[in-house]
Amino acid sequence: MKNENRKIDSKLAAFIRSMVKRSSLTYEEWSEVLGVSTRIVQMYCTGERRPGAKRLLSMVRISETPTEDIPF
Repeated sequence: MKNENRKIDSKLAAFIRSMVKRSSLTYEEWSEVLGVSTRIVQMYCTGERRPGAKRLLSMVRISETPTEDIPF
């Protein structure tokens, strides 16, 4: 079953993509650190899925991004 009703969060996706690009980690390395599959990391980067608050804060910490930059 496809999730056709899910909204794409393009602003959060762009923020996550920028964190991933700034870091020296690959999608595979991000997935290992976060404890999710590589596909989930890709879905975060496209906005198909949103990370929970704890996971998002982990990503911010790992990428050394200021919390003020989170687009909320």
